[in-house]
Amino acid sequence: MDIGVLISSKTHLEGISNAILEMMAAKKPVIAKRGGGTNEIVEDGQTGFLIDKGEADVLSSRIVFLLSDESLWHKMG
Repeated sequence: MDIGVLISSKTHLEGISNAILEMMAAKKPVIAKRGGGTNEIVEDGQTGFLIDKGEADVLSSRIVFLLSDESLWHKMG
């Protein structure tokens, strides 16, 4: 795994996601939906990217962006 993605439909109801913490512990950048406890642990643009609900185009562009720049995803992780 090079990057971690968590796009839960119920993120606004979640506290801090164990899955995201595990991704970060594995030194992987995270792409996650904005909301709930996610905003507290993922620093947008620093440790990963936060996206809004319904932004499938943004999700896919962030994945491609990270996979095309190996040094960036190592830095973010």
